[in-house]
Amino acid sequence: FSSKMTQQIHKKFEDIFRDQKIIFLDGALSTYLEASFNVVLDTPMWSAQTLIENPSWIQKVHSDYLEAGADIITTASYQATYEGYYEFCGLNFEESNKVFQKSVDLAAEAVQLFLHSHNYSSSFSSSSNSPDPSSHKRRYYGFLPDHSRLCPMIAASIGPYGAYLHDGSEYKGKYSISDQELVNFHRKKFNFLRKQKEVSLVAFETVPCLQELRAILQLLHQEHNNNNNNNNNN
Repeated sequence: FSSKMTQQIHKKFEDIFRDQKIIFLDGALSTYLEASFNVVLDTPMWSAQTLIENPSWIQKVHSDYLEAGADIITTASYQATYEGYYEFCGLNFEESNKVFQKSVDLAAEAVQLFLHSHNYSSSFSSSSNSPDPSSHKRRYYGFLPDHSRLCPMIAASIGPYGAYLHDGSEYKGKYSISDQELVNFHRKKFNFLRKQKEVSLVAFETVPCLQELRAILQLLHQEHNNNNNNNNNN
């Protein structure tokens, strides 16, 4: 996001927290999948395999969390990585992008279904100042026009490097790569997901060590500067 857009988003969240002190996130994905569909997710790709084999399951989980009152649902992309999809599923870069896109589309479709099923769409159509997120592929921040609840937001999930390793290091953070290698690992996925119009937030989850935190902050700083430079040149 540009500096101007970042400031606008900060302002929107200030407004949200002024009126609603707590924002409810969704819950676990993999354990919910296992409990709901009586399966065991024991592949190296974990829940990210479900994006390929049973995407409707993912949408059902998103919908259940929205019905339970979640204000933010996270995409099923925590375990999804270019490296993992290539190594364990034989997918190339473009094929992996399609799966990442699918993770966003499933969340967006769940939001659209939720808004339509509860007739929230009609309240948008009667409000000329409110864009309708149920009929447009766009991010939206704020309350529904009737102010009954926040319009559900989508957070793009990015798991740690250790999740790709599939050896428990996502909880220990004992990596054998450099800070710059960690930056490069996260950059491709971050840049793809953050550009999706339905994504309101990017969630870096289960960061297990200071090294990875430093790498993520470095990445965010670099991309922020790149965006500002590009905007200044246009």
